[in-house]
Amino acid sequence: KNKTEEGDHKNKEKRSKTTQKETFLSSIHRNQNTQARPNMKPNKPKRSNFSKDDSDPNRHRRAMTVDKFSSNQGNNRALKNFRKKQEKKFVRTAGMLRQYRKVMKSEGYDAGKGASRKRTREWEEEEEGEQKQQEGSKEAATEENDNDASSSKRKPKKHKYDPFASAKKKAQQHAQEKAEAVTKKQEYYKEQEEKTKQRRKRYKSLSSRTKKGQPIMKNVIDDMLDKLKKEKSGT
Repeated sequence: KNKTEEGDHKNKEKRSKTTQKETFLSSIHRNQNTQARPNMKPNKPKRSNFSKDDSDPNRHRRAMTVDKFSSNQGNNRALKNFRKKQEKKFVRTAGMLRQYRKVMKSEGYDAGKGASRKRTREWEEEEEGEQKQQEGSKEAATEENDNDASSSKRKPKKHKYDPFASAKKKAQQHAQEKAEAVTKKQEYYKEQEEKTKQRRKRYKSLSSRTKKGQPIMKNVIDDMLDKLKKEKSGT
């Protein structure tokens, strides 16, 4: 018994020594690792080399909504229609100015440009007003001097010059000629219709037959008499 107890005691001592050695070695190993890597931090995900400014713009572009897309399309159409209207207006005004200049040249006047046209109209109105005042003063003086109505002759009023008078006359003549041509065509068509009706009637009367298949002499005689009347009226 004493031997067995001594053996157990020795085994326990050995085990305790081995555990002490293992704990000591593990502590030394830990200290070495901490000394070798004192400032180690946990790994973080690497950032990409491209910044937000250098990245592709289409990558972060937001999707356009249907309402926004339709509103953009409507604005573009409205702008196009506005441009077309402005171009048509410009062409129309340019044509009217050309016509005005042609008429003024044909009448022997110089066509003004821009604001000069308004100025010439104002000058003409001022001149007409001065002329009227002078005429009124002259008439008053003549009436005071001479009471006779025959001596006080009034000057004829000057009509305002119409630059489009010749163009209006041409337009009226053209419209009159057009109306005459239309009336002539209508009369011609009426005459042709009457002639076709008479031909059909004559053909029907001459083509009518008796029961035996012979032509009706009355219709033939009437047709001959109509021909003689037309010949006499023509001569």
